[in-house]
Amino acid sequence: MGFYKYLLAAAAFAPSIAMADTQIKQTVYEGTLGKTKITLQILHAQNGKSDVAAASYFYNSKRQNINLLPSEEVGVFNELPGNCTEIGDDCKVRAELRLRISTIGLVGNWVSKTDNKSYPVDLKLVAQKKYVSNGNITSAGDLLDAYSFNYSGNGNFENNPYFKKQYYGAVTYSDAKVINGYKFQTVTDNLTKISYVSIASSQKWHDLTNIKNTLSHRHIELVAQGLDCKNSLTNTSDKDTYGGYDDYMSNVIHVTNNVLVIQEGGSTYCGGAHPDNSISHHVFDMKSGKELGNKDLFNIFIEKDYSTNKTPQFQKFFDKITTQKKYLYSPTSGAPDDLEEDCKALFDENTYMAIWPDDKGLVISIDDAPHAIGPCMDDYYRVPFKEMLPFMTPLAKQLFAKELGGK
Repeated sequence: MGFYKYLLAAAAFAPSIAMADTQIKQTVYEGTLGKTKITLQILHAQNGKSDVAAASYFYNSKRQNINLLPSEEVGVFNELPGNCTEIGDDCKVRAELRLRISTIGLVGNWVSKTDNKSYPVDLKLVAQKKYVSNGNITSAGDLLDAYSFNYSGNGNFENNPYFKKQYYGAVTYSDAKVINGYKFQTVTDNLTKISYVSIASSQKWHDLTNIKNTLSHRHIELVAQGLDCKNSLTNTSDKDTYGGYDDYMSNVIHVTNNVLVIQEGGSTYCGGAHPDNSISHHVFDMKSGKELGNKDLFNIFIEKDYSTNKTPQFQKFFDKITTQKKYLYSPTSGAPDDLEEDCKALFDENTYMAIWPDDKGLVISIDDAPHAIGPCMDDYYRVPFKEMLPFMTPLAKQLFAKELGGK
């Protein structure tokens, strides 16, 4: 049977040479380890005569990914802790998963390396899928990295049978809140308590399918990040947390028939010297469901030599904005005095500058700044829609037609 090929050839698996257009086969199983339900995937990458294999599984009640590396013994996988993808001093083998083929899937035993406890494994084949690599797959570690190859669209969890079972858990919806005629709820993953805004319905006719899907996908991204963060914290005092993703906030701050703006952010920690603090504003096209960046809405930048510079016209306008108090977002806008020059530098770099609409105009913020200058993240200026008209793309003129005085 093709899906069992990795077991027959496991002893020969070794890091291969760099590969291009690597074909990746994913086989997904469901069943039990002891009396506990699990989901397991086998990954097999092949390019010419080069083969790489790996596997991973999770307990359905915890949805925590556990990596498996093929051993030199056919049909035996080594289980590693946390996010480990290779064996080392901090990534010692903690169990073996011994598998053999059955009439409907795989059977075998899970054997602990510390106390020799053993539990039966019984798995049924539930899905198979093929993918094409976006990069080189030279080791089992590469294969276990979900973003090193193309799962029919990077991060497209809905189309990946393993991810779909892992990241789409039972959810709870908050009471609905009406904002400008649209009903919004917060949807919370019951296991991780990670939440995100969801649009429930409109009091006026409007097909919200695309924007609903976009917001749902963002929620699943955060759930995936939280679960992965918990894996990263396996050997720390924070091992029982989701790294703060369960406290990550998302708020609707502006909505029209054309545009939705969500502010999100928080403080997350997945290991390292310091937490990751973030504040960001996301502008969505309500009809297409797509997230829109500055370049989608405004002709204000020139790309040259891998850098982003303001056009001369916008630089002149921006100089006016930053020197006249009437454009201040609020009377207290501005960075702390000791960070003022660093914050100004962020506006010069343009990398972290975000422009998003609210009820009074277009707000210019600094979003997602690096940790050292994270205090610079703030809402700085507000510009009337009409004053930004010369810099608007055709799409922006369409989306902001009402604000610009159109019908």
